[in-house]
Amino acid sequence: QVSVAGAAVARAKHVMGGNLGGFTGLVVGAGEMSKIVTKHLVSNGCNVILFNRTAEKAKKIAEEVGGRIDVEPFEALTEFVNRYRLLFTA
Repeated sequence: QVSVAGAAVARAKHVMGGNLGGFTGLVVGAGEMSKIVTKHLVSNGCNVILFNRTAEKAKKIAEEVGGRIDVEPFEALTEFVNRYRLLFTA
């Protein structure tokens, strides 16, 4: 089964030369699609920084998925957006 989230990560992997290991992906939102994107990124060796208006929702995703996931407040997004090459919104 193919999801839009999975396809987005697969496309990012292709664009980045076939390997996401060592990259950091920014994920904006803490809904189901963000959770799926986060799972795909982590399974591809990517670090993740989650941004959401409600930190508890983002922390819940981080705990459920595991891996190298940091949570930042939504207001901090502007500090990060131009520092990383991967950005996913869901």
